[in-house]
Amino acid sequence: MSRKTRKNREVRIGIFMGKSARYNQAILATLHKADGGLTNWEIAKRLVPKKGLSEDTIILRTQKIYSVIQRKGGRLDELEEYGYIRNENGVYNISEKGTLAIMIKQPELLKDYNFRREVSGAVILFKERLRKDPSTVEAPFGITINGNKMRNSYIGFLNKMAVHKSNLEVIKVMVKETEDLLKQGIDLDLVNVDTLLALLSTRRLVRKILKKYV
Repeated sequence: MSRKTRKNREVRIGIFMGKSARYNQAILATLHKADGGLTNWEIAKRLVPKKGLSEDTIILRTQKIYSVIQRKGGRLDELEEYGYIRNENGVYNISEKGTLAIMIKQPELLKDYNFRREVSGAVILFKERLRKDPSTVEAPFGITINGNKMRNSYIGFLNKMAVHKSNLEVIKVMVKETEDLLKQGIDLDLVNVDTLLALLSTRRLVRKILKKYV
């Protein structure tokens, strides 16, 4: 496919199409903005516009949304199945894939991007996995770590990234390159997080920006 054809091709993400699109977008945007993970009830409550509503009305609308997103095969199950969110003991966090997807769909969220928060969440999950299996563990961003020294170094790397001034520039490049992959025909719903990050690591602009800042 020529570069001109890719440029003019519409970006399509399956979870943002059809009758489920509104809820899927709202859930990912809510988790993207959250300071830490949320339970299914907390997500439902944040999806209710509260201005001018009584507390009883807010509760009723929250219950209605809750029934839609938490039921078996509902919105949360679908987003987790496709790798857009993670569920750790009933607490939901947006994944790297989910972050890129919602930023493509709602570019205005870039101004609210908080890499420190994203990395903090990754470190918390990583440490929890270490507690459960201290020998070998799957780290965030598709890396498997062996040995205490390597694990500690990895956490240190994430913490450094959390305070690096380049974070917004890095994520903008990642979003742009993900969008280009979609225009080439990649089905984001069917690509897991590790595969997506592996594909992005082959992109020239991604390699360039990471070499510059990381």
